[in-house]
Amino acid sequence: MAAGTQFLTRPSKWRVWVIAAVALVAVVGVLGAIKGGQIAKMINASKSFAIPPESVTSAKVDAQEWQAARSAVGTLVAIRAVTLASEVSGLVREIGFESGTFVRKGDVMVKLDTSTEEAQLASAEADAELARASLHRARSLREANVSAPADLDTAEAKAKQTAANVGTLKATIAKKTIRAPFDGRVSIKQVELGQVLASGTPVVASPRQVLIKQYERSNLATDIPHRIVGNFIYSLPFGRGQRFGGNVSKWADLAIGGWKLNGIAYVQSGNPLGLTQTGGQAFSGSRPTYVPDVNPVTSGSSHGRLGGAGQTQSYFNPAGFQLSRSFELGNVPRSAALLRSPLSFQNDLSAIKDFNIHESLRLQFRLEAFNVLNHPNWGEPNTTLSNVAFGRISSTRGDMRQIQFGLKLIF
Repeated sequence: MAAGTQFLTRPSKWRVWVIAAVALVAVVGVLGAIKGGQIAKMINASKSFAIPPESVTSAKVDAQEWQAARSAVGTLVAIRAVTLASEVSGLVREIGFESGTFVRKGDVMVKLDTSTEEAQLASAEADAELARASLHRARSLREANVSAPADLDTAEAKAKQTAANVGTLKATIAKKTIRAPFDGRVSIKQVELGQVLASGTPVVASPRQVLIKQYERSNLATDIPHRIVGNFIYSLPFGRGQRFGGNVSKWADLAIGGWKLNGIAYVQSGNPLGLTQTGGQAFSGSRPTYVPDVNPVTSGSSHGRLGGAGQTQSYFNPAGFQLSRSFELGNVPRSAALLRSPLSFQNDLSAIKDFNIHESLRLQFRLEAFNVLNHPNWGEPNTTLSNVAFGRISSTRGDMRQIQFGLKLIF
């Protein structure tokens, strides 16, 4: 070979395997060291671990006498209960029961007017009697072979038709007499003499539909018995030609002259409150009951009757109400006029000045203040019995004082 020529040699295979084995052993050793360190830490931590103490609750046990009986409120469910209703329409002529009375099976409850059906029945019975006589005559003639078979068929069909008409009218009359299907006590009467009863109209109320009239007397929820409104417009006596500053310059008059004050204010009674209850017994309705001999009304200003922290009393007396019991139907009206929301008071004031630019063009400056005295209008108290905030006021109505400026170009 010539001088300067380089030779490339390939490494032997056993050397490559040795290098790979050494690298693998190094990696396994590093991973083993790391895992061993973690295990050692866990062992040391377990040696210092202490089981936390168990909490034990104890109670003193006293011997008491077992009560043989305990009073409770339950719900009675009738074994048989139906809603009596009219199957056909008609005018009520007779009522054979009163609310809460006991009736026997077959007793007449309600009778509807049947004068028209009875007149039609008399006519139908006369037609049926004539048809039966015609049928008897047709059979005799047919036996004597002096009439055609078709005449006998016609007479038989006529007799059946008139008998069916009689049966239909009798069934209609029977439907207009409502009878008790079994022995039992009726609920609240829902019909009156002379009432036109539509088909399917109940004649007695279901227990869940009972309304006690003296408990249902109520004011409208929007009732406001008193409302006073006043307003004024006053031209301030400042500026040229006025009582004060009548001789000021034109430029001074632009600043102090021509001002008008406008004001409007009102005060009104509160709305009736609608009290409700939650957590009452079954079939107790949605309204609470007054507690006898406890006045539910508190006295004093609204600010002193907000309830809650720092207050000696609520807006009304929560102790004056209790949850209604089963089938008691609370006697607090839907909208209790005895309890009304706080008074509402509003006062707005504005100052207005016009700047005459041209004969038919002027600029108006307006300074307006709403609720200028910043008087709070308290919101309604919580009206849900069983709520912890029952009787407390925690909000206001309307806005606090608002002041705005404006320019108005009038042309």
